[in-house]
Amino acid sequence: MYLAKRFILGKVKNQITMLYRWQKIYGKFLQTEIDEIKSIKGKILEVESIDELMGYEGIISRIYFEGFRKVIPEGFVFNYRSRRPPRDEINALLSYTYTIFLTKCISSLITAGLDPYIGFYILVFMGDLHLL
Repeated sequence: MYLAKRFILGKVKNQITMLYRWQKIYGKFLQTEIDEIKSIKGKILEVESIDELMGYEGIISRIYFEGFRKVIPEGFVFNYRSRRPPRDEINALLSYTYTIFLTKCISSLITAGLDPYIGFYILVFMGDLHLL
């Protein structure tokens, strides 16, 4: 549970950083999303179950993508994050980019002698990559 919390805190820290950057670069007001995420982030160290941790991660991701939506150029549709299948061009681009990034991560883990199937966050199921 210790490592799972730290992984999520790292992800949340990066999401907050991106929202700050987009706010500065695009001149969009994202402080509401930043403040909401920060208030939830403070609860992560207190969780006692993986389900509770995953719940907070999901809420934070939803808020993050609300901010992301505000910086998408006009002419593109992005209402919310959708996968399998992606429901619009932005979601398709995100899924494609994540897939490329995932293959790079897997390759790097294997090259370093690590097993990408070891889990620290969710229950391990055969055939699922967990170290990522």
